[in-house]
Amino acid sequence: MPYGQPMKPDKYIKAVSYNFAYFLVSSLTYLVLTPIAIRVMGGEFYGLWMILFAVGQLSVIGTLGIRAHCQ
Repeated sequence: MPYGQPMKPDKYIKAVSYNFAYFLVSSLTYLVLTPIAIRVMGGEFYGLWMILFAVGQLSVIGTLGIRAHCQ
């Protein structure tokens, strides 16, 4: 798809559906794995792990896709 052209409605619906499915699967996965991770790691180590994970995710989001766009 050339840059600047709008998406076709069927591709838009497909993209939204995949995003929604990913959200549901990842949410359910976190709901199941969080109590197990806390039990295995302990509360303090789990909190540290979550903080480091959040910082990592913010660093990925912070690029705003600039690297991928420049290639």
